[in-house]
Amino acid sequence: MVKTGKLSIGKNIILSGADDTYILGPPEIAFPEINRHEERLASIGLKFNYRKMKCYFKESKKSEMYHELREAANIPEGFTEGEDRTTLFGLRAYGVPIGSEVFVTK
Repeated sequence: MVKTGKLSIGKNIILSGADDTYILGPPEIAFPEINRHEERLASIGLKFNYRKMKCYFKESKKSEMYHELREAANIPEGFTEGEDRTTLFGLRAYGVPIGSEVFVTK
């Protein structure tokens, strides 16, 4: 049986299912929450695989603070390369594309 969980922190959410975890919220809350969630997982003998971590934030909403927090957390942006060699920002959550319109429809 696959267990799933949901932890709400204000209007922000941490979703986990199988071995995937998603932290949803504004950058000033989501990125610092990564460290706290890592500590919670460690308390039950689990740890993050930082090589698999990615983030997505709508391009028009990115700010200097977003970039600073993302870099401090050492989390790369999810992206793929389009057929015309442009960068398409997004990621897949349980196989579902989440990102720019072009990323989602690719």
